[in-house]
Amino acid sequence: MSTPRPRTQAELRDALGMSNSGILHLLRRLERDGLVRPAERVAWTRVWEKTRNGG
Repeated sequence: MSTPRPRTQAELRDALGMSNSGILHLLRRLERDGLVRPAERVAWTRVWEKTRNGG
């Protein structure tokens, strides 16, 4: 099984139908719980990826 590729906040926001503030809040909670992490930053955009222990 392949690992999902990292996604930008905008990609996740659009896929989940959330607001900008909602997706950021969700990503911060997932990061706090060790499920995702910022993989890189492209200009002002963070690219997020699932962590190994994220299930």
